[in-house]
Amino acid sequence: MGTEIDLQKKQQYATEKIRKKFNWTNINMVKKIILALITCIVLPTHLYADDVLKSFIPESQYDPRSLYDIELYYKVMEATKDEFGPFKIDLIQREASQNRDLREVASGKAVNVDIVAARTEWEKETIPIRIPILKGLLGIRLFLIKQNKLDLFSNTDSLAELKKLRLGSGKTWSITQALQRQGFNIVSGNNYDGLFKMLVINRFDYFPRGLNEIYKELELRKTEYPEITIEPTIALKIPLPTFFFVSPQNPRLAKRIECGLKKIMQNGVFDELFQKHFGNLYQRAQLNKRKIFMLDNPCLSQQTLKALKQ
Repeated sequence: MGTEIDLQKKQQYATEKIRKKFNWTNINMVKKIILALITCIVLPTHLYADDVLKSFIPESQYDPRSLYDIELYYKVMEATKDEFGPFKIDLIQREASQNRDLREVASGKAVNVDIVAARTEWEKETIPIRIPILKGLLGIRLFLIKQNKLDLFSNTDSLAELKKLRLGSGKTWSITQALQRQGFNIVSGNNYDGLFKMLVINRFDYFPRGLNEIYKELELRKTEYPEITIEPTIALKIPLPTFFFVSPQNPRLAKRIECGLKKIMQNGVFDELFQKHFGNLYQRAQLNKRKIFMLDNPCLSQQTLKALKQ
């Protein structure tokens, strides 16, 4: 009975603390984040845990992308408890810039782990765990557009024509660098939330989003931006593997994460988690009804390209 009361108190405390700190008004998202966090908080650890995984939660109140990451952190660490001992997970608010995030992870002080799309800078300055954790979903890009531009895209028949249109993307994102080097007409933004507003005010024509991102992002913004829709006839496909990146100051943690990933992939826990978050996306995307433009990714290292072939 006492344990149940303590758990309720911790849930209430964590919910209120996170809601106040990040001003999250989307209650469903708060609940999902809290469930993931509370699982990590209340399961058996001690005050001086051997391993502390320190990572990010989203900068935006309307950013659902970290829900899967947080659950995956827990699954990986829990799977290796017998070999590596107890653990703790600490989360802080993400900064707007991936370059700054990289410096944080490399230093290992406030943050020592992140999950991002692979690029050479991250691979050089951190310890990459080259096991893809999104099964290619991030590299399948569908487009958020304004409804009044549906005809513009349905009449776009070639990659050359698509490259002439203005594409919106985050200034420091891995995908931005890859698309720039292949001749896309990029309009970059510094702020995640701001990119959706830039689309609405016609700063660019389309905003490519990963298959794992686009449906939830549209759902969360349908009231604020009712004119945004998902373009139904085109998709881009680019190698964009998503890895764990660990601070070089924490090689033991890197080894633990790699062991944990391999273990949950072997025992079915990973597939179960993936299905829970992303199970119906291919069906929703109807890729067989779209023109799919295949791209290379010149920003991937030879080690990553080799890992993807295995």
